[in-house]
Amino acid sequence: MTLAPSSAIVLYAQKKASSYAPSTACYATVHDVTVREGVPQLGAGMAVSRDGLMALFRGLDPQRTEVASLTPTRVLTQGSRWMVWYCAPSKRRVWFRTSDGIGEQNAEVPLPGLVFAVGPLGWHVFALKSGRRPGASTRLFQVPFYNVWQGGKICTGSTRTPQGDARRDPAAWERAFFESEFTHSNIHNAPLVSYKGGAVAFWKALLRGKKFETFPKDVLIDGGMTLGQFISELNRGLQDE
Repeated sequence: MTLAPSSAIVLYAQKKASSYAPSTACYATVHDVTVREGVPQLGAGMAVSRDGLMALFRGLDPQRTEVASLTPTRVLTQGSRWMVWYCAPSKRRVWFRTSDGIGEQNAEVPLPGLVFAVGPLGWHVFALKSGRRPGASTRLFQVPFYNVWQGGKICTGSTRTPQGDARRDPAAWERAFFESEFTHSNIHNAPLVSYKGGAVAFWKALLRGKKFETFPKDVLIDGGMTLGQFISELNRGLQDE
């Protein structure tokens, strides 16, 4: 592929008082470039707006100007650098290896609806009280799982996270999460669940499989944000990369 100059941007600023003084461009023009006898030459200039400059930059690097927004599928929003998706309430097998009284156990248990997210903010998971696909105003709740920080960020530890094309597959991330062992609670200054006896008593009851036919949503603790607010945080993270 042969490249040749096609256009140029000229920035105008006030003349500096010295070579060390900073200068701030206050005007810009865009010019066609023609090459005559191997020498690039500027054509007549046309004033360019901030929006025009941003459109040019988006063309140069479209990935950096992507913005997360909600979509009407199980994948709530997705781009080259992020993915957020919804898991309906279901039963899944979970694995524990702890020293806090739960010990080494595994069982298929009922779980609430979940929202997973991977992107510049890390790997997150939140719980939902509703059994429906969430929208921007849906409140997010702290998941009852071990190995998840307050605020939903997952502690990966030795978990093998998806690589390559699998990184765009929600099921691959779910397998990585649920096939790993829950070893400890990452929340120490607040309760993990609203349940008499705390998280240990709750998980013992859930793992025994006799007390709960469906996940008891009243044990979930509010996560302090809505899905829309989390998407806003995600967008800020994309801009800061």
